[in-house]
Amino acid sequence: MRDNALSRLKRYVTLLLLASFCQVSIADPDATSPPKRPPNCIDWSDGTCRAYWVSMIQLIGSPERYDGKRVMTEGFIHIDEHQREGKNLYVHREDYLHNLYKNGLWVIDVPGGEKCQDAYVSVIGVFSSDTGHMGASAGSIRIERCRPVD
Repeated sequence: MRDNALSRLKRYVTLLLLASFCQVSIADPDATSPPKRPPNCIDWSDGTCRAYWVSMIQLIGSPERYDGKRVMTEGFIHIDEHQREGKNLYVHREDYLHNLYKNGLWVIDVPGGEKCQDAYVSVIGVFSSDTGHMGASAGSIRIERCRPVD
């Protein structure tokens, strides 16, 4: 009888160890896997996305998602150096013509802005969900690079 109890105890301990081993090995499969690159990431380094390609519509529709992030986007830019609120990147040229500020982003800086004046452009910069000067725009962008698009 004693051998039977000892045998059951050994089986119980073996099953317990096997179960705990299986649990540890499958507990968190993502813990050891590297981070995955988001599909709209254009600058991936060290497991971190440093810049995202997004449309103006995405920035306007979900500003909190890209707040403080470096983005690349395209739109129509108008720069009026004489007005604080006169620097904007719009979805379309018509938005500028009809003063639809909420269809655009307030532009904080534009290095080499003269080559981008009143044109469709591709820009890279840091986006902010801050609605710009007097809350007129849908957000703001500090542009690092601007180039006209054909």
